[in-house]
Amino acid sequence: GKERLCEVSEEDFLQRLTTIRQEIQNDRAILRALHFFEETRRVTEAGNALRAGTPEKLLPLITEGGNSSWKWLQNGSVSKETKEQSIPLALALTEIFCKRKGDGVCRIHGGGFAGVIMAVIPKRDTAEYVDFMTPYFGKENLHIMNIRQTGAVFVGA
Repeated sequence: GKERLCEVSEEDFLQRLTTIRQEIQNDRAILRALHFFEETRRVTEAGNALRAGTPEKLLPLITEGGNSSWKWLQNGSVSKETKEQSIPLALALTEIFCKRKGDGVCRIHGGGFAGVIMAVIPKRDTAEYVDFMTPYFGKENLHIMNIRQTGAVFVGA
């Protein structure tokens, strides 16, 4: 046995899944492990797409990762809050907007449960997206972000 999931291959995990499932009796933990393997693969693919100058390959990976976070990690809502489903609602509305426009993707984003969503919307549609979402969540809860060429950098002393 291994102590950390990152020490196990996805194939080994799948081969032992029936035994693992019987031993731990926690399907949610298994779903989270499967998300880990798939998200690790997606991160590698996303990095390769960016290095290769093929950003069009990145957007489907964002959608896949978001769907996995929602379905497999079950990070879209807090189990104690059964009536309020703000994150799934925001994702559903954003998906409707993106389908109407024929462009854009979204996903749950950040740490913890029921945090925020990230929507990648073409600049030409950003103002319209904010107008679309404002009645549901308030303009003060919508933050337009930009992606820098340099990515993350250390700004401390």
